[in-house]
Amino acid sequence: MFGVVFQNDVLFADTIYENIDFGRGLPKEEIEKAARCAQAWEFISQLPQGLQHRLTSKGTNLSGGQRQRVLVARALAGSPEILILDDSSSALDYRTDAALRQALRREYQGITTFVIAQRVSSILHADHILVLDEGRELGYGTHQELLATCSVYREIAHSQLGHQAEPGGNSRTGAEEGNDLAARAVGQVEEENRFRQAGPAPSSRTGAEEGNDPAARAAARAEVGDSAGPAPNLPAGEAGRQGSCQREAPEGAFQGKEG
Repeated sequence: MFGVVFQNDVLFADTIYENIDFGRGLPKEEIEKAARCAQAWEFISQLPQGLQHRLTSKGTNLSGGQRQRVLVARALAGSPEILILDDSSSALDYRTDAALRQALRREYQGITTFVIAQRVSSILHADHILVLDEGRELGYGTHQELLATCSVYREIAHSQLGHQAEPGGNSRTGAEEGNDLAARAVGQVEEENRFRQAGPAPSSRTGAEEGNDPAARAAARAEVGDSAGPAPNLPAGEAGRQGSCQREAPEGAFQGKEG
């Protein structure tokens, strides 16, 4: 027996329980075990009717990630000998995806799993990895072997995993990988939000002080001009150039270039 999960598989208008069971008459224990492993139990248990919650046609009253988790639970509920996951975790966040992979290794150790994915983290611990581009084979081997022999895989791995793509960087558990990737994504969003909210550096002076200061400078320049005596008799053009050189740059004009 085998189980297959496609990226956009079908859910029908019935309960979550019946969508997982798929007419096979499976024991309730198998349904719950599959839902927990697929990381679907967390949201199912929060629904008022739990597994008896009714779905609309195509599961439109669930999010994309929730639909994918129900579909994975359906494939696991029959305890398949072969499991095919065709980009079935594309709507999951990194932490949930990592928890799913860890649960599969723990709860369904005896099955052979084929994973089609665009995330390197989804196939990081696979025994064999085949890299394809438009039907052409670009590389084959383990994660470490492909880092050394396949430039396309190496580039994708570095862009998605950063330091984890290096040799020895995949020794951590799936949960730790998911937590790190999720934390990096959250950190980037928070940093962008802080940058947007910060705006220009606030001035420590009041508006009155800022207004009075240019006036004070102008008065000081006038006093210096008076004490220096009458200006020399220069041609109009020379006087204009001399005046332009004496003007001060607006305060803060070069602030963005410091550092």
